[in-house]
Amino acid sequence: MFADQGAHVVIAGRSLETISEVANRNKGTAIVCDVSKFEDVQAMFNKAKSITGKVDILINNAGIPGPVAPIAEVNIDQWKTCAEINLFGAMYCMREAARIMCEQGSGSIINMSSLMGIQGYP
Repeated sequence: MFADQGAHVVIAGRSLETISEVANRNKGTAIVCDVSKFEDVQAMFNKAKSITGKVDILINNAGIPGPVAPIAEVNIDQWKTCAEINLFGAMYCMREAARIMCEQGSGSIINMSSLMGIQGYP
């Protein structure tokens, strides 16, 4: 929808092969970025800003399912990875987008979630 309205859309993800098709279809740019790594997020926003000189909208949609198990059996490494992507990754992206948007005086941040945000598993 944004591309149809003339926006230059940046598609970010951990693997170029998974994001290139979407970026090409929308005449946008694919940028490899692991949102759990702050340095990747900073580099992605720097590159995104360099394309048009601004960042108008962030759609925060990166996320993975966490481990579903009774708490005494939860795999802590999987839980940590989920938090790094879903929580820290969202914050890193919001922070970097907000810095640019505050500087330019405008912008919107849209945070997406899954149904687990409404109703969790037992």
